[in-house]
Amino acid sequence: MLIPGVLIALATFPGVVAHEYAHERACQKRDLQIREVCYFQLRSPNGFVRHEQPSRYDDAFWISLAPFTVNTLLAVAFAVVAGVLLSVTRATGMGLFAYATGPPAWLAFSFAWHAMPSKDDAENVYEHAKREWRTSWFARFGFLVVAALYVWHYLSYLWFDALYALLVVGGTIWLSYAATSDAVGLPV
Repeated sequence: MLIPGVLIALATFPGVVAHEYAHERACQKRDLQIREVCYFQLRSPNGFVRHEQPSRYDDAFWISLAPFTVNTLLAVAFAVVAGVLLSVTRATGMGLFAYATGPPAWLAFSFAWHAMPSKDDAENVYEHAKREWRTSWFARFGFLVVAALYVWHYLSYLWFDALYALLVVGGTIWLSYAATSDAVGLPV
C-alpha cells in the first residue's frame, strides 16, 4: 500500500515550509527579486519560490542547495533536543519528559525529510554549470552535485527521503542520548 503524497505532506509540513523559506532567504541574500512564494499547499509541488533567474553559477548553486543545509541543520538541532529529553526522562524517571520528546523528534524528521533540493533545483544548477564550466572550477564541481541530486531524486521514489530522515534523526538522537546519558552516569 502506498501512502498518498498529501498525507506525507500534511505529516511533514514544517519541513516543506523550512525548505521554501531557505530558498527565499538565499534569493534575498543574493539580491534576486522574488516574484511569488508559496510555503505550503496540498498539491504538487507542496511549496515553491518563484524568483528571477540568477546570472551567475554560484548564485544558482547556493539558492538550490540552501534547503539541504538549513533543513539538515534544523533536523540535527531538534533531534539533539529529543535525545537530551530522552536522557533526562531516564535519569529522572519522570515520564513527562518522554511525552515532550515527541514534538522535537517529529519536527526533526519533517525537516530532514524535505532537506533535498528538487529536480528543478538540480536542473537550474546544471544549466548554469553548462554555461560556466570553462571559466569556473566551482561550476565543474557542480556537475558532480547535479549528478548526486538526480540520483537522490530518483531514489526518493524508493523512500530515500525517509531513509535519510531516519538516519539523520535517529543517529543524532542516539548520539545525543548516549552523550548526555554518559554525562549523568547512566548506562547507554
